[in-house]
Amino acid sequence: MSGVITLRLDGDLYYLDDESDPWEAARHGDGALVFYFGAYGGLRVLVYRSSGYQGVEDCLEAAAATMKDAGKTGLFTDASAVAGLVSEAEEEGYEGDDAYEQATADLTYTEAGYLTSYEWSVSDIHPGDAVYGAGVAKALETRPYLADNDEWPDIEKTLATSGASEARQKRAMDAVEADEG
Repeated sequence: MSGVITLRLDGDLYYLDDESDPWEAARHGDGALVFYFGAYGGLRVLVYRSSGYQGVEDCLEAAAATMKDAGKTGLFTDASAVAGLVSEAEEEGYEGDDAYEQATADLTYTEAGYLTSYEWSVSDIHPGDAVYGAGVAKALETRPYLADNDEWPDIEKTLATSGASEARQKRAMDAVEADEG
């Protein structure tokens, strides 16, 4: 398994993007996006709107990179398949850019690779949502240094308003306390 942080909530597995900063987002009340990948949305990646990740496009790039880092590459259309689609479009009479556009019409481009457009979706979530809070608490539990510049009462308040369960809040606070010691 890669170094990508995962969490479980209500039996569902979420991958936590390691580029965005859940703690920064929670402190400022910024939202997050949950990307669902696969025909049934079984692969979930949580990306917080922080550190420059504000738009869906930026967040999708981060989510796709997280999938790749986690070894979940089966949803990407590889370069040889795209080349095959371009060849098919050329056989149908399309040329140059038109052939490429025809070939990739049902694909979404990311730096990590092409995704089939109908096999990904996204939901906007905000502080107070259980998924949002679980991601914030998990990020702080695994990277307690994120709260190094915050006072103890502010950490408790941010965790509580993020939507994290009491058990997740406790684990995160224990990690921060151990990091300070």
